[in-house]
Amino acid sequence: MVTDVAGERARRERVRDRALAAASELFYEDGIASVGMDAVRDRAGVGLKGIYREFGSKAGLVSAYLDRRDEQWMTWLEASLGEVGDDPRQRVLWLFDALDAWFTRPGFAGCAFVNAYGETAGGGPVADRAAQHKDRLAALVGDLATAVDAVRAPQLQEELMLLIEGAIVRASVGRRHEAARIARTIAVLLVGDPASAPSRTNPAAAVRRAANERRQPPRRGGDVTTP
Repeated sequence: MVTDVAGERARRERVRDRALAAASELFYEDGIASVGMDAVRDRAGVGLKGIYREFGSKAGLVSAYLDRRDEQWMTWLEASLGEVGDDPRQRVLWLFDALDAWFTRPGFAGCAFVNAYGETAGGGPVADRAAQHKDRLAALVGDLATAVDAVRAPQLQEELMLLIEGAIVRASVGRRHEAARIARTIAVLLVGDPASAPSRTNPAAAVRRAANERRQPPRRGGDVTTP
């Protein structure tokens, strides 16, 4: 009996993991609205009944996708910051090196949350989840800004967020993958260029090392378990 229960739990976990992985790829590549549950089933190789049992509805699957994306993306970004020293200016500038590594991956298609928000006309639970993700990112940037200049931190936080978000949209919609490097040059004007900053030699390799340490190796531009 215990074996049966454990086996059933393992089967359900397999269905959930495969369906969520497939949905994450499809939603990011093709958009949430255009992807049906049949497409998720076909890519995952599991039955629709099992998918609905685990997620309840497409809305439930979308919610799980965004939760997973938020955790993976923020974990990846925080891990990449572990590659640099304690100089607060250097840590701010490294954000743009991490973005540059992301933008140049095959399959990069922009921010999953901006994309999802755009499909909702700015309302509903998906839009709310997108806003929560951006608030989480802003909090991280705010901490970095405070370390640079506590007095100017609120203004600096907003300036850096505009650079980050603008670079993401420019890299995806404008297809300008050098956007992060351009944004970095502007960030230097805001925070100063650390005299002791190490060379930005191969930042993509450093980001991959950070991801590997979290056991989340980058595989695709849109999958930051992978961001």
